[in-house]
Amino acid sequence: MNKAKTPRNSSLLMLELIIAILFFALASAVCVQMFVKAHDISRDANALSFAVRECSSVAETISGCDTSKAAYDLAGDIYFDERFSECDKSKAMYVVKTSVKDADKGMIEAEIAAFAYSAPKGEIYSLDITHNVRGEVK
Repeated sequence: MNKAKTPRNSSLLMLELIIAILFFALASAVCVQMFVKAHDISRDANALSFAVRECSSVAETISGCDTSKAAYDLAGDIYFDERFSECDKSKAMYVVKTSVKDADKGMIEAEIAAFAYSAPKGEIYSLDITHNVRGEVK
């Protein structure tokens, strides 16, 4: 009679172990998803911080221009790699685009925008400024 109870007890133990393994597998899958989501949020926050810093830097440089020619020389694209270091277009992950145009009576307007280069996310941050160019009155 003891021999009949042994397989039954071991099968219950096996069933309990399988349920525990399934529970821990589901819990670990949820934890992995949370870590991936946290990594994505951190990466996006770093990209936004970089974009704000670079756009503000370009805006300050344009604001320091004495002539509209100097401001127009700053217009164009600046490319950055995944570590936010300047690079050429072939290795670029991010791009800061600057366009400058004349406004009324010695004023210039600049549009500065940071984009995720060749990515579907598009624009990360944009900044529009208006600057009075000293010494130039139309």
